[in-house]
Amino acid sequence: MNALEPGTVLYAETVRPYPVAHADESGILWLDFGKHAGTPLHEVSERYLRWMVQSGKAFLPEDLIEAAAATLAMRQTADRAQEEPLIVPDLRDAPAVIDWAQHSGTAGDVSAICYHMRLLANQLEAVLDERAERTTRRLFAEPGPSAAC
Repeated sequence: MNALEPGTVLYAETVRPYPVAHADESGILWLDFGKHAGTPLHEVSERYLRWMVQSGKAFLPEDLIEAAAATLAMRQTADRAQEEPLIVPDLRDAPAVIDWAQHSGTAGDVSAICYHMRLLANQLEAVLDERAERTTRRLFAEPGPSAAC
């Protein structure tokens, strides 16, 4: 999304448009409606930003929805950058995995890892099934060596 020009006012896309946001002289976007009226967009709660992106399409201008989505994306990127990486033992070494699960501060992540591994296994299975189906169709669709006789 391009930054809004200072002084830009965004209006609701309704029968009677009303101001929903404006860019101040430094280009910061401020909300002019709802419970966050008078709040800069970057200080609005994540829940409200999600609401703006998901439900605000009925009346909010596209520029404001894009700004809310960009703000959410920046927060999520910053949150991920602050997370410590999860260090997992070699999953082929059962005793190491059990020890890690029993003594690690991240033991609660074991179930999450198993869940994500199951999702990955399901996705891989679907891809392989699709590939096998295409190969089978191709093999039966192509004339064999005996067809030329």
